[in-house]
Amino acid sequence: MSGKSTSDATAFETEGFTPQANSLVLLFVTSARPALGGGVATVPSVTGNGLRWVLERSVLYGANSDRRLSCFRASTATPLSDGAVIDFGTETQDFCAWSMFEYTNVDVSSADGGSAIAQPFAVTSTGQSLTATLSPSADPRRNVAVGALAVDSASGAAIDVSPGAGYSEIDELGVTQFLSKAGTLHTQDAQASSAVISWTWNSAQSAAALVLEIKAAPPVGPDPDPDPGSGTTDDEKRALVERLEPVLFFHPSEQFFPSDAKRFVEHAALWTAGTPPDDKNAWGGRPGDQFPRNPTVPAGRLSARADEAGDFRFGEELGGGGDHRFLELGGWKDLSEAHEDGVTAQTSNRFSDRDAIAARYDGDLESSRFCYHAEVIDEKGLQTVASRAPGLNLAPLLTALDSPAMVCYYFFFPAHEQRVESSSCENVEAREVSSHAGDWQCIAILGEGSGPAFTPKFLGRTGLRPYQDPVPPYQYDDDQKSVMMVSEWTGFDPQLSDGHPRLYVAAGTHSLHTSAGALQKVDPYPPGQQPQHCGTLDTPSPAGPSTDPALTATKDIAILLAKMAAAGPFGFLGATAALVSCVVEIANYRAPFAPFGATAESQADPERIPAAPGAGKTVKPPGLVLADAGADVEEWRSRPAAPVTLNGRVYDCVVNRTEQSWWPHPDGLRGFHGRWGQHVTADALSRRAGPRFPNYPLMFLQALADGLGRTPPVLRLDG
Repeated sequence: MSGKSTSDATAFETEGFTPQANSLVLLFVTSARPALGGGVATVPSVTGNGLRWVLERSVLYGANSDRRLSCFRASTATPLSDGAVIDFGTETQDFCAWSMFEYTNVDVSSADGGSAIAQPFAVTSTGQSLTATLSPSADPRRNVAVGALAVDSASGAAIDVSPGAGYSEIDELGVTQFLSKAGTLHTQDAQASSAVISWTWNSAQSAAALVLEIKAAPPVGPDPDPDPGSGTTDDEKRALVERLEPVLFFHPSEQFFPSDAKRFVEHAALWTAGTPPDDKNAWGGRPGDQFPRNPTVPAGRLSARADEAGDFRFGEELGGGGDHRFLELGGWKDLSEAHEDGVTAQTSNRFSDRDAIAARYDGDLESSRFCYHAEVIDEKGLQTVASRAPGLNLAPLLTALDSPAMVCYYFFFPAHEQRVESSSCENVEAREVSSHAGDWQCIAILGEGSGPAFTPKFLGRTGLRPYQDPVPPYQYDDDQKSVMMVSEWTGFDPQLSDGHPRLYVAAGTHSLHTSAGALQKVDPYPPGQQPQHCGTLDTPSPAGPSTDPALTATKDIAILLAKMAAAGPFGFLGATAALVSCVVEIANYRAPFAPFGATAESQADPERIPAAPGAGKTVKPPGLVLADAGADVEEWRSRPAAPVTLNGRVYDCVVNRTEQSWWPHPDGLRGFHGRWGQHVTADALSRRAGPRFPNYPLMFLQALADGLGRTPPVLRLDG
């Protein structure tokens, strides 16, 4: 729950809410003294809800220390339904903004939630970003790192703040006043295994942050099963994967197709990057080491499994922001697009060489094309995925479904091509601005029942965020490169062929669409990250946020929903009614578009969707007869019924994250959390670096919460 007021006052009251018993409630408050009042901003006190609100930390910021950011905590077994009062005594405040949320299943062994807090600290900045190193957590898998940032605004406009990599936005409140003070309050959290916490914004300002770690309740009994799909038998998983195999229609110009990710691992080189990751001086060594630099494991020698030949490197616990490795295939190219095979003092390593990648897949890697990977997650696994979201609990979304299960089809494309302003920009930077080696996309199907009784209810599909109003329910991945969009599974959407969903793949970007078309306008870039000047500048925009409220970025409604207190056996949310009622109280929900307007900004090219089935290549399940498949048809080479063995290596398209160590493990630490494609230089936003494998099941649940929580709801659990 969040709120703000620009009324000159000495006290401010939040909306009413009911904390859960024995939860930890956090309240972050920022305020400013009036321009004519002067003086240092005072520390407020807080009352309400039958809680004793304890000040955890407070910090001053602003040019004259006229602003303050404070954090309060509270916890009790018998909370009351009420609003909280933020009281500044006799000192009038020019404005006040607050963000309040709670965590369940935390350590409340001491009074007022004090035992649930670890390693609190404050940090300040006067630039366009703030980054702080986090001390190692005693329980990185279960604890949560949370932070609040307050930013001044010298211009009087709200400052658009972006969360750090791997962090989920909780609230963002912009305060604007005519000829008076302004600013922004932003809160975010992530699993405590993160090595740093950071924020970025679009102009140099005075800012302050408060950071703390939330300690989970001591575990009771044995650890939960780490395999999120363990409750369903292997035969049932494989039969369901085969039954729902999709049909993919490609654009005639497409040159990259879904391929076996394990084969990519076995043929790629494994490198280690440093900080910042686009500095080649830290690739394969440390700054100051001699060139040429070499990968940790050369191409062709990496093993994806510990029990197979080669150098196995996926047994370490490097997740949670600690995995700085990347896979490289095809090498690099410079600004003239000349190939660069290594990393030397003379190479620029500016872009990935996707022509070299295409040549490999037209040659020795051709047999690995037309493959997918699939994961079946049963009810037990979905509850695990939902409950392990950092600092929130989405599990109640599943209680309205009868024996819910999810089937995810993961498509690995060897490369991704995405450019800007092709009609007016002919430079290489415009063509390369968001192009990279490696690309992941996903189709996810959430349904009820198991085995032959499984009935699809919702479809999730990934791709670039579309430019339309309203935008479908969606959730960004942690790197904010692609989104998961969720819609209801109806009799006409998606289109079906003998029960198999039909999807249309956009050329180059590989966004997945449920209908044919020609061009689809997209809005892929988060606020402040729009490429500029034909892609020659892609650092966060200095132009400031748009003043058009219809073109501002969406709040992460899934996070807001999950953090709201409501009755229910699983914590934050209880039922569909609670999901809907939460949003009614959110006064600052914004339309889901990034800012457009400054002429320097370069707009993304529209996506090219196949104009009709069979216009390009069609990839379909074996034996499925399609009258509109066209002349260029391939069948899936994946065999879900049984793994395939080639040259002593096992290739199983059905995902098992315990045995197949190249997948990120559900514990957040084991497996491969690095990038599926090489880093490149001059890439501060990692826009042209290979992607990390997203947490698609969690993205799906967050997008589902988005659709359920809109006013009016656009998705229904009981439909």
